[in-house]
Amino acid sequence: MSELNLDGGLCYNYDAVLSSAQPRSPYLTNDFCSPAKRKKIFMGVHLSPYLVLKKNARAGIAFYERALEGKVQSMTTYGDVPADGSARPTKPEFANLIVHADISFGQTHLLLCDNYPGNPIARGNQVMISLTADDIATARRCFDALAEGGEVTHALTETSFSPAFGMVKDKYGVNFTIVSE
Repeated sequence: MSELNLDGGLCYNYDAVLSSAQPRSPYLTNDFCSPAKRKKIFMGVHLSPYLVLKKNARAGIAFYERALEGKVQSMTTYGDVPADGSARPTKPEFANLIVHADISFGQTHLLLCDNYPGNPIARGNQVMISLTADDIATARRCFDALAEGGEVTHALTETSFSPAFGMVKDKYGVNFTIVSE
């Protein structure tokens, strides 16, 4: 399969896959990576892995940026969060911990943060899935659906960084952060 560069991202030519005897996915078409096709398939919700590191997110950011040849798009500390923000810890020694960082790799993003002070990292909560919705209604729909049979860990509310942000552990124990653009 050959690589194509569309809109700055990498994509694959699926001619070889489509002509093979392998079962075909309905999404494996020659125009799978066209902007119009991507928008039709992925419209409304974008998912990214979100790593929670034990007070060493800065080192993790540097490592993944170097190892995977990424580029840091943003990095925010707890000290950067407005004083009235619900995500801001009260102890000044936490001010330099990372509350959110975004590293891009083409059109893919890896999100990282330090574990919230007082919340120890345990098996199952070190990796979250970040769901970014195009609008508040989509964020609410996804949040409510994931919360059904699960546990709301942060109510979906307006914050200084998003019109709708919330956290939920679904009924399978998978942690999600939901944010609206």
